[in-house]
Amino acid sequence: MDSPKGNYDTDCEDNITSYYFDIETKKCKKLETCEKVHHPSVFENLFECKLECYSIAWVSTPDCLIDWGMPDYGEDMFPKARYVAFNPRIGYCLSYIEIPGYSEPKLFNDWEDCLYYCHVNAQKYESGIVE
Repeated sequence: MDSPKGNYDTDCEDNITSYYFDIETKKCKKLETCEKVHHPSVFENLFECKLECYSIAWVSTPDCLIDWGMPDYGEDMFPKARYVAFNPRIGYCLSYIEIPGYSEPKLFNDWEDCLYYCHVNAQKYESGIVE
């Protein structure tokens, strides 16, 4: 499949911002164009790009790809969070708060356990080498 990167017209008054997954860097990158880009690797927002591509590229097991929604953390929510889970919409481990209508993901007691179980480069984090 060809890349969504290209020579798009960007000289317009109201640019459309979208995100694409760069297969070389395995990261979601911003794409600003004058018209909507129709490509399977182009997404309307960063969360969709991370959910559909980024997390799949960086996670070592499908156990960590369960979509449990986009948490709305208020100040009173963190004391209620007992566990940590990998959130594929964001692309990393964070405090788990149950969101009605979504499945429960694999839960961990702390951030490090989540990272080492889910992330393909967990050993690099331990040694201080981070991509």
